[in-house]
Amino acid sequence: MRGYQSYLSDMAAEFHINDSLSYMRFLSLEVGGKVPDGNTIWDFKEALKEHEVDRKLFDLFNEKLEAQGIITHKGSIIDAAFVTTPVRHTITMP
Repeated sequence: MRGYQSYLSDMAAEFHINDSLSYMRFLSLEVGGKVPDGNTIWDFKEALKEHEVDRKLFDLFNEKLEAQGIITHKGSIIDAAFVTTPVRHTITMP
């Protein structure tokens, strides 16, 4: 999608779709069924960009995640600091 980093290259996506049942389930594909190759995945992403649908899909996906409470935009900022502590010497009993 435009402006968003994909953690998988198109070729890696093809590999994982073929290799992983969870990817296949997510994409509603059946074992032994036709799987898009890396070039087809690239062509599809380019078509989304060309027709300016990529941002709309991304926003819709985020809305669905927010509606299900998966993304809340709430949280806490915790300040962490490193502190020096004395070395603890342990004594072993014979």
